[in-house]
Amino acid sequence: MKSRTSSCRKAPGLGVVLFLVCSPFAHADSFFVSDAADGTILSFDSGGNESVFASGLNQPAGLVFGNNGDLYVASAGDGTILQFSAGGAASVFASGLNNPTGLAVDGNGNLFVANSGSGTILQFNSSGNGSAFASGLFRPGYLAFDNQGNLYATTPHSILEFDSGGTPSTIYSALNYLGGIAFNSAGELYASLQNAGSIVRLSDGVAANAVAFSDPLHTNPTGLAFDSSDKLYVAFGGVNGTYNPMGGDIEEYGSGGTGNPFATGLINPLYLAVQGASGVPRVEFVPEPPGYALVFAGLTAMLAGCRRRQRRS
Repeated sequence: MKSRTSSCRKAPGLGVVLFLVCSPFAHADSFFVSDAADGTILSFDSGGNESVFASGLNQPAGLVFGNNGDLYVASAGDGTILQFSAGGAASVFASGLNNPTGLAVDGNGNLFVANSGSGTILQFNSSGNGSAFASGLFRPGYLAFDNQGNLYATTPHSILEFDSGGTPSTIYSALNYLGGIAFNSAGELYASLQNAGSIVRLSDGVAANAVAFSDPLHTNPTGLAFDSSDKLYVAFGGVNGTYNPMGGDIEEYGSGGTGNPFATGLINPLYLAVQGASGVPRVEFVPEPPGYALVFAGLTAMLAGCRRRQRRS
């Protein structure tokens, strides 16, 4: 993992706010992708500049930021969920899983895991205590929450919506193999059709065969994620119309569906996470009521100091 530095300095009474600024995860629109073939997690800034966040992993798959600011990674090859702190330290959050793939976090900070090999979706609290949320599924893959807190999951040929008790209903079926799913800020669900090389949009939870766009130069779309301006980012495992495990890339799409290269030369990108983006839990550390007094007091003191310095100059 490459080291990161910060020019932030801590001010009295502003520790909660400055953590958000100084954290290597906290910069708006930082992009993370799991590249399963070479066991890495890559990070990108908004300009597409790449760095290796973690390496030597065993088939990393799903990525998600928790409400605590940590990055969770599904390690499909060894059945574990890894937890990376804001400082970059890694630890095992959960183990003994059967091919974990997609991850998602709800508004209460609970982590949901698609345990693909056993056909279940597991729910973990912040302490790592897990229980079965849904079972009897066929190879659940990608997970996402909508703006109302409803959980969605893909199976190879369908998208499922779950009620609060874990009962699924099928909202979309496809002959093509389904890849990633993601919600934009308007609550529209997008899904990648891997065999067709296209993206399907589902508005207001209604299944529709409307193709948002299709890119003839790219094949095998997998992970999807929206940034804070609702641009869609798509991970592709193939380019130039053929599957090429050495030619994966990430494309950026605006509202018109025109793609622009964001990152190239990847091996097998699968899952995406965008820090601070729509549909991704933001790293927001809200203090208890007494903490607000400290924050506002600190801000007031800083502003007062600035005014005093301006009057003296």
